[in-house]
Formats: sequence, C-alpha cells, structure tokens
Amino acid sequence: MTGADKSNSDKDTTLQYFDLDGSASLGRPIDVPVKGSIPAWVKGSLYRNGSGVYKMGDLTWKHAFDGFAVLHRWTIKDGRVTYLSSVLDSDHYNKCVKVNRLTGYSFGSSFPDPCKNIFSSILQESSLIIGNQILQVSIANYIAVHMGTAHPHQDPDGTMYYFGTNIKYSQAYNFVRIPRNPQAQSPFAGAELIGFIPSRWKLNVAYTHSFGMTKNYFVHIEQPYVISVPKIATMAMRHSSLADCIRCYPEEP
Repeated sequence: MTGADKSNSDKDTTLQYFDLDGSASLGRPIDVPVKGSIPAWVKGSLYRNGSGVYKMGDLTWKHAFDGFAVLHRWTIKDGRVTYLSSVLDSDHYNKCVKVNRLTGYSFGSSFPDPCKNIFSSILQESSLIIGNQILQVSIANYIAVHMGTAHPHQDPDGTMYYFGTNIKYSQAYNFVRIPRNPQAQSPFAGAELIGFIPSRWKLNVAYTHSFGMTKNYFVHIEQPYVISVPKIATMAMRHSSLADCIRCYPEEP
C-alpha cells in the first residue's frame, strides 16, 4: 500500500510519528541509529498504523485522531534497524489529494466537501459520516455492526473474536466469531454473530475501545461515555464532528 510519491529521504532522519503533510512516505528504507548492540539472532519486522498526515492545502486536522493513516515498519536484521513508512492509499486520502484540501467529517474536525452542496451533504450523511468514519469497516459487509473494536482476540486455533457496536439500542454490543480461513478472499468471510447485549440507553451507545475474553465468557464494560445516535444522524446538517456527538454521564456507574 503505497501512498504519496514524495520521498522523505532528504529530511532529517529523526523519526516523527506525526507529520503535518504528505511527505510521510519514504521512497526507501532508512537506517535507524542504534545505541548499544542487537544480538544477531534478533530479527523480524514491527508494523504500526496510526494517524500521521494532518495537513492538506491550507487546512489542518484539529484532533490527534483525525490524521490520515501512515503505515510504519521497523526491520531488525544483522544488528541493524531500518525504517520505512507509507501513507495509506485510502479513498478519503486520495479524494483530498485530488482537490488539494481536507474534506469531510472526522473525530474532531469538520470540513465541507466542495463537490457537494448542502442538500447532497444532508442526503448522503449516513453514508458519508457513518460510512466513512464509523461504519466503514469491512466486517460490516458480513455482520451488521457499525463501529468495531481496536483489539480483537484470537484463539490458538486461529479463530478471531471481534466486538462491534450497532446504533440499534436493543442490539447495541455485538460479539462476532470469525473462523480462520486462509483461502478466503476476505479475512471476515464466515463471520457470525454469536451474542449481543442491549444498550441501557435508547438513544446512546457506549464508546468501547476493547473488550475482555476468558475461556468461557466475554467481558464488556458499558461505561457512561456515549455516542449520541441523534447527533450522529445530524452531523452533516450541523457541520459538526464525531467529538461533538459524545456525551458523558458522570453521575451514572
């Protein structure tokens, strides 16, 4: 997955996890300074993915969660460490590159789309906001979940267990089993819903970063830090961000 073609090889090799512009893509691996020594038997690659590009044209994302994804790879071999990065070629990123500006709605930012008028923005709100920012996870093509966990769990046999929320309060928190199938075209092929928990609020769904799992049980904490479904449904009309749709109920357990 290659991103912007602009090479970063002429910049200082001090590694920055956050980069304001699209120069976060390196044309080739660079050497990373090593203090001390690394045993020869230590080898492999570490991959990380996270927000990294925050500026496009004259606009800058406002929140740390808003940046376009940058893929990072550190490779250890023969006592040396090299680093390579690439901006993820997402549809949203490529669209912003085409118009040379930030567009759409993110966690803490909201920028109008120059290709749409106010009416088309309202009509497409569910597919734009929920689709791109919350709903666009590939598992949604197989299971009716809208926002997924950051940390799925895996059994020794390769079976993956996933957690996803649904804006339907009676089936708000969903547990999904995904069997291991290396031959499948999608890693989510064969996904099945194996259980769900209703939300205690009819118009709110608790924000859930992760979940727990034991041999016999799933562990879910419904914290009073919630996403308002009505506010999500009117984001485009109000020109607001996902952060504006979050509520906290400190008086509730």
